[in-house]
Amino acid sequence: MANLVHRMARAAKAPINALGRRAAKSYIAGASLEEALEVGEHLAKQSLRSTLGFWDAVGSDPAKVFAAYHAALVAIGASRRDSYLSIKYPSLGYSTEMLSSLVREAKRLNVRLHFDALGPESVERTWMAVEAAQK
Repeated sequence: MANLVHRMARAAKAPINALGRRAAKSYIAGASLEEALEVGEHLAKQSLRSTLGFWDAVGSDPAKVFAAYHAALVAIGASRRDSYLSIKYPSLGYSTEMLSSLVREAKRLNVRLHFDALGPESVERTWMAVEAAQK
């Protein structure tokens, strides 16, 4: 019975997820970090700022999300462009260790972080993480 309910819920969300993917295409610079960096470089030549982020799938391994965030953070720091990294705390599995590591690295590289809440249910924990990161 639980499996049936899960399949029905997933089917009900399918049109919304498809609409979300279509709307997001204008925000996605590419399928890889390298492609996103190229777009960021192009924007910088036009005196425009950029944001890097990693768009993970529901249920992604937080360690893989962390690795993608860390790689983007290092790339932004190396580029010395006026860019920042957008992170989703829920995608890190609400791991304070992973978040602390990213915050330390961002401070070391002088790269700004943007905390992006995924939905109303994650806002409170995300705000708490923002407050803790400022200390």
